[in-house]
Amino acid sequence: MKKFNKFLLLLSAAALLASCSDNTSDPVASGSDNGTEVRSVIPSLGIIDAAAASTRAVADYAVNSDLDPTSNMTDRTDWLLDVHIYDGSSIYTYGEATLEWDAGNEVWITVTGDSLFFPNYSQQIVEAELYPTTWPDSVNVDQSTDDLLLLQDLLVQNGTQRINPAHTINIEMRHGNSMLDFMLLDIEESDIEEVVVIADDKTYLPYRTADTEIMEYLVILPVGTYTPQIRVKTYQGAVYYRELDISGTVINTCYCVKLRGLPLLLSTITVSNWVYGEAIEGTYSIVTSYPTFRGIPNATVTLHYDNDETQTLTFNSEGEVTAQPAGRTIVQIDYNGTEIIPAPYIVLRGMIIDLSVYL
Repeated sequence: MKKFNKFLLLLSAAALLASCSDNTSDPVASGSDNGTEVRSVIPSLGIIDAAAASTRAVADYAVNSDLDPTSNMTDRTDWLLDVHIYDGSSIYTYGEATLEWDAGNEVWITVTGDSLFFPNYSQQIVEAELYPTTWPDSVNVDQSTDDLLLLQDLLVQNGTQRINPAHTINIEMRHGNSMLDFMLLDIEESDIEEVVVIADDKTYLPYRTADTEIMEYLVILPVGTYTPQIRVKTYQGAVYYRELDISGTVINTCYCVKLRGLPLLLSTITVSNWVYGEAIEGTYSIVTSYPTFRGIPNATVTLHYDNDETQTLTFNSEGEVTAQPAGRTIVQIDYNGTEIIPAPYIVLRGMIIDLSVYL
């Protein structure tokens, strides 16, 4: 009798194991009702979704405002959405699918022949990527239009969200790359020929926002970009630049910069969460570059500027000295007891200021 009871216990245990294994079998092939089929997905970007307005703007910057082409989901409806549902610590065999936009219901649904299931009725980690028709191998350097900028803004959910099984699930997305948002203030726009961003030996053409009052630019950079450089060129041929001391850009982070005047004085904030616009004071700085003055070797001159400031420079044996100018327009040069009035006045427009012709 005891042997028979043991036999019954073994049969019960085997039946229990069999019923447990049904939870992770192919729901379609087995006809089992275990696990929930996902019939539609609504990816959202922070507080917005495909039918809503905009994310939170940051101070007076364009990022996340109506001036930012990356701030909404409505222009991404021709993109594809890859979803990966986990079963514990690994991706579920039947929890991966590619989805496309269903305009009638304003949701993403699985493409023909695909299906998407939760492994059971437990809350699971979900990852996702929203991207143009093909996943790009790199960030394009030409972002000069709103369409080109948007194409670089891949959205991801990298496993930070757990979701309850449901036929329709909501996935919160984040920006998969980094952004640089910079303004040029107190500069005559008609003087500017070109504005570019140089990073990792690539020259990026940023997007100029539609704001007619402020020269503001947006550019998306790959994660891990080091010391991006903002370079401004005038029609007179002068080139001004500022290099941001950023030790590797971070996912879903926007770096906001104001450059004031052609000396490009800089102030910064960092948007640590690009989606929600959570801004902190920038922890990055600039590598300062000053123009080089040329003159007579070992000579000393005193410069007078139109702002009533004076500056004394001593040239080295090569006839050069690099220094921060005390002003922008030189109206007089004192040299060897002589007052020299340049005509026209010398406007500092480049990185080389040749004074030798006046001496």
